[in-house]
Amino acid sequence: MIDISMGAFFGLAVDKTGSVWILGANENGELGLGDTESRDSPCIMQALRGRQVAKVACGANFSMALGTTFGKQ
Repeated sequence: MIDISMGAFFGLAVDKTGSVWILGANENGELGLGDTESRDSPCIMQALRGRQVAKVACGANFSMALGTTFGKQ
């Protein structure tokens, strides 16, 4: 993993390919999956698949990602 961030009850990680892995509670939709179901095992955030994410950040109830290919089609 090249970057990891922990929120109140969830976490995000970026692997060397730039994929974002998510895990944990999701009561406020902080995992960015469009639902509020918890994830007990790490899974890839599909909305960011194919993007080159470099950094992730988590707060108590939010998450964000920063990358180099955002806005490019």
